[in-house]
Amino acid sequence: MCWKAVCKSGNCTAVPDDSQVPPQKANGDCKKEKCQGGAVVTVNDDNDGCDDSKMCTSFTGEPGKLGPDKCSGGTCKGKKIEDEYLNPEITFAGFDKQTLKSFGAKALMRGCRMVGDLSVSGDIKTRPMNKCCEGKGFRQGSDVTGTLTLSSPSIQCATSPKFLMLGPVPIAYVRALGELLIDGSASASGGSNACAETCDWSVGIEIASKLTGTVEAALITSMVDLDILKVAGDVTGSGSFEGTVDCHGDWSFEGCFGKVTSAVKVFTLGMQPIGISVTLNDGWCL
Repeated sequence: MCWKAVCKSGNCTAVPDDSQVPPQKANGDCKKEKCQGGAVVTVNDDNDGCDDSKMCTSFTGEPGKLGPDKCSGGTCKGKKIEDEYLNPEITFAGFDKQTLKSFGAKALMRGCRMVGDLSVSGDIKTRPMNKCCEGKGFRQGSDVTGTLTLSSPSIQCATSPKFLMLGPVPIAYVRALGELLIDGSASASGGSNACAETCDWSVGIEIASKLTGTVEAALITSMVDLDILKVAGDVTGSGSFEGTVDCHGDWSFEGCFGKVTSAVKVFTLGMQPIGISVTLNDGWCL
């Protein structure tokens, strides 16, 4: 093998013949045997067909299709077959703004109102897919992705002056004005694991709130329009909450609304105002 006889100077002589094709040891091993200098040698063969023994790989990795792998550098290599996304894609892009705003308005305390519009942006999508599962072939699952962000209208509350009476005579009053802003977001990830026949999606929720306002209280005399002792100042507070819910029905939610404080000034007749800080509420946590 790999030699041939030729006549040379009146004699029959054997010379190397690299055009001959020797018997192949195996098919699909990304190698081939060839004649080289009168000997049989083994070299890489990237034109050989092969199988890397994995069902969910192919030469192209094209979604939804099984196929052969590819020899490269003398080794059988395949790309993971990508997930094939199907229709229809389901998109959750928010809430009915008017319905939500109407519900919120009904839930408000007397003396409160909503100012401005509800802002909703982003979306959360659920996409069905065909997924290649080793030893099983294609199975249908889905994934869940996206972020939804919500900003509520300004919630403004005001109280009419509340008077403390001594018989028919008012001796003190208190009134307050406040504004509450709430921002929130929900981020989803995961899906249904078609190969394991389980689900692994979850939704993370974050909520931030901010309270601002003013408060005023005073001792008064009904004889003249004059405050004997008056306290007035700004009110501030903030909070943050976060939680998760998953496809198994497990959920957690925690967070705190911090201290509500007021930087006030105390006014008395004939004296300079005195500035003090007052904690109206120590806050609460879930």
